[in-house]
Amino acid sequence: MSVSIRFDAKELERSLKKLGSAKAQEILARSAFAGGEVTAEEIMRRAPDSGIGRNSPDKSVRGKHYPGKLSKDVIVKQAKITARGVLVRVVSLPFYTRFVEFGTSNQAANPYVRRASRSARPKANDKFIEGVRNMVQDAFR
Repeated sequence: MSVSIRFDAKELERSLKKLGSAKAQEILARSAFAGGEVTAEEIMRRAPDSGIGRNSPDKSVRGKHYPGKLSKDVIVKQAKITARGVLVRVVSLPFYTRFVEFGTSNQAANPYVRRASRSARPKANDKFIEGVRNMVQDAFR
């Protein structure tokens, strides 16, 4: 999954050129990673719970929320600078995430990853832009 960023970048581009290629790539990658973390948090927040305790006969467990692996095992892979832009991959580690997301012949789809990434995109873009601005300003101090 990639995070797409749209903003007027002419001034930013000039500033990054002044810093040099290596420093500019580091700034872009770190800022994109921060945006990816926002997306990962939203995916974890929207992940379906494990269902344990929902209708349990054990009264000590009934009604309690047990998040399960889908909400715990979401990671942000290292950001890469490509010819098309900055690419960040947010990955849900459990193999069965695809079955929950897309459904099976016996289970309806629950596309929580796609919904979470769509809703987190504006916040992730803002986090990316904020990170780039702050790091560029710090580099010129």
